[in-house]
Amino acid sequence: RSYINYSDKNPLLYNIIERYADKDRDYLGTHKSSEEFQSFRAILGDMQTLSKVTISGESYLDVEI
Repeated sequence: RSYINYSDKNPLLYNIIERYADKDRDYLGTHKSSEEFQSFRAILGDMQTLSKVTISGESYLDVEI
């Protein structure tokens, strides 16, 4: 499941949260190795090189509240 939010102060600032039931299987195995992800990541990498986008990322564990 994915959640996309944008800042109420900066319309160019987005926060994308992707949630996977199993990190190793679903994210590393299926999502990250997909052709679509590889293509997207190459474009995003070029944008990073040109300083057109900044990416930060973290992993979190579900606390099941």
